[in-house]
Amino acid sequence: MAYQGKVLHALTKKPLAGIPVSDGRNIALTDGNGQFSLEGWERAHIIHVDLLTRGQRDWFRTIPEFLQNPIFFVDPVETSSDFCFFHTSDTEIENRRDTEWVDRLREQVLRHKPSFFMHTGDLCRDEGVRRHHILMNENTIGCPVRYAIGNHDFVGEEYGEQRFEQDYGPTWYSFDCGSLHFAVLQIPYGDRPSGYMPQDQWLWLREDLKQNCRGKELVIFCHTICRDDELGFTVSIEDAPLSLREEGLRAWIFGHYHAHLCHDSEGILNISTARPDSGGIDSSPSGIRKYSIINGQHTTELLYSFTPSKADLSLWRTELPGQVEFSTPLPYGGDLLVATANDGFPKRCGIFRISGINGRILWSFLTPDGIRNDMALAADCLYAQDDFGTLYCLSAETGELFWSVRSPLRKIAHTGSGVLLTEDQVIVGKPCQLYAYHKETGALLWYAELPVSENTPARWLWDQERNQLLISAHWRGLIAIDPHNGSIRWQQCEQPVWFRSSTPLLVDGIIYTAGNRTLIKLSAENGEILLTRSVPFGVDVSGSPVRDGSTLYYPTATQGVIAATIDTLEPQRFFPTGINTLSTAPYVHGTMQTVEGAVQILGKHLIFTALDGYLYDYDKDTGKLLQKTAVGAPCLVSPLIVQDGIIVADFCGRVQKFPLPGEQK
Repeated sequence: MAYQGKVLHALTKKPLAGIPVSDGRNIALTDGNGQFSLEGWERAHIIHVDLLTRGQRDWFRTIPEFLQNPIFFVDPVETSSDFCFFHTSDTEIENRRDTEWVDRLREQVLRHKPSFFMHTGDLCRDEGVRRHHILMNENTIGCPVRYAIGNHDFVGEEYGEQRFEQDYGPTWYSFDCGSLHFAVLQIPYGDRPSGYMPQDQWLWLREDLKQNCRGKELVIFCHTICRDDELGFTVSIEDAPLSLREEGLRAWIFGHYHAHLCHDSEGILNISTARPDSGGIDSSPSGIRKYSIINGQHTTELLYSFTPSKADLSLWRTELPGQVEFSTPLPYGGDLLVATANDGFPKRCGIFRISGINGRILWSFLTPDGIRNDMALAADCLYAQDDFGTLYCLSAETGELFWSVRSPLRKIAHTGSGVLLTEDQVIVGKPCQLYAYHKETGALLWYAELPVSENTPARWLWDQERNQLLISAHWRGLIAIDPHNGSIRWQQCEQPVWFRSSTPLLVDGIIYTAGNRTLIKLSAENGEILLTRSVPFGVDVSGSPVRDGSTLYYPTATQGVIAATIDTLEPQRFFPTGINTLSTAPYVHGTMQTVEGAVQILGKHLIFTALDGYLYDYDKDTGKLLQKTAVGAPCLVSPLIVQDGIIVADFCGRVQKFPLPGEQK
């Protein structure tokens, strides 16, 4: 069936010429009268104008709607060659009524004035798909909003995409903005069967690039990574492959993994953005992405929900490029070794040695990708793994690179994992892929795959007494590994105990950990669960519990720090914080009091930092607050107690030294 129609300007009612219109397979350009004719396609469900407009629905119609009214009145967005856009993903509003995150989006839009806001799906399921466009549209946040479909948005009754198409438009389409051509694609699978064939969107894209890209740089949005070749960006089409690199691809931007990352793959930016309202699956901090094109240069940065504030008087302060996320500073000869991460482009991050006396940077080693979790020391050798699997062995004394090796990780998503040392091995990778290298030479000793998938900031533990590694994995449980070959000794994945992001504590053959609103005690010998204690608050944070006599101190996602008895895991005392200015705990929303790092105990003092931007000093026995010190930004790592002070590293990359308790001036 052929389709004829017309495209007019919504304000002037004048015809718009040269505008692409598509039925999902065929593309036609409007003539001087704004008219177009499409020859028709058997699986067509929607007719759309490939143009960036101000309206949410003015640019598309379902086939029945189009047959009733074949004239599009559109209000095109006018942009210059220099512009920016925003990106977010995976807001998953099913069964939620909190909307504060929408207010924060609107504030950022007013401040940065993006040309449009792209959401790459998972709205989530029927309720989320029905409500999301009401919460987040051009009127509620102040700029045009466009969507890609996520796997949890396949909720239609006749075919998976049906419901999404009715309110959000086609699941693949394109538009120009400034000097760039943008194409939006759909994830090839979902909760219900698709109404299309896997090749359909690629056949459309090939025609779209031929007609509409015309030598422009290309940016693609999709819910997930490039299906066939996430690094080479070549997709298989039934009669010939399509090289997106040769078509001018500059960036592939996605969500799905609930993780912030940005990786330069030989000139193509592979970009993921996590959630704006809570931590990612890997505890990526809540935020949205700003992507800018200025003088033809592409840059991107994460925008967070807080503004750094003034700290209380410190002994010294050092500002480093990047963010300190889950990498706790290491003491070294009276100095500090600090690593930073960066999810923007271009990146400025790396490893730094800082004087413990005055905070002066003694050496720096910049890395192409950030370091997000703990480093490890053995004599003068400093080991660190960056986001994309490169292991560095440096001289802790001078910063000289002894050697480096790249672990070939399957998916281009950052590891989030640190470095674990045994007697002669350094073990890196991520929970589903472990690599063991020789500590002195970097030679590969063994490789192992584990039956888990998601990244987590939980630290890995070396159980020397039982000669095993303890690997904590999001969702799938806690796993004991043979350090000689990576084989599984035991695995604990009992539901509803999900270990998510928590680092275990090993004491006298007993493992203490937490996950999914549950405090947990297990046997290190075989992983048997000895005791669980359900609690009415979130506990999915990266810090491990700390034992002090018969008491365990657990950092939590929503209640600051709690003290629990070691025998029964019954909570006894609470050590509250202020309200978060940043969120990291996965799937936790609303008002939170999060402590990501483990507490430090100094005599009667319980010392920790929080995501409200403060350093806390409590009396551990009475729960009395002794001192509250403003750091100026959220802190994701434990404070470090040294001989003459407390070292605090905050999310903004600032390292500060504060006086010990009782020595404040």
